[in-house]
Amino acid sequence: MKRFIVKEREHSHGGLFELEVDYYYDVFDTVNQKVVMTFEGGYSADFVGGLWANGVSGGVNKVQISDDDRFVLVFYSGNPEPKKIEIT
Repeated sequence: MKRFIVKEREHSHGGLFELEVDYYYDVFDTVNQKVVMTFEGGYSADFVGGLWANGVSGGVNKVQISDDDRFVLVFYSGNPEPKKIEIT
């Protein structure tokens, strides 16, 4: 069993003609039962002509734990290469 796992949460908000979603990626320590890091991302779009349009992603869009359980791999919108952050 892996010591660290990623738990995803989301919060939707916005008005009648806009969609906004905040995404949270919690790195959870399964031994100590605590969140040790949190990363944020988001998505927004406008309702135009009966369709959702002009969608924009920002911040973090994916978080993974390395196979050796020592690093968090953080993927940011617009960048295919992850940032490698040591879990301390």
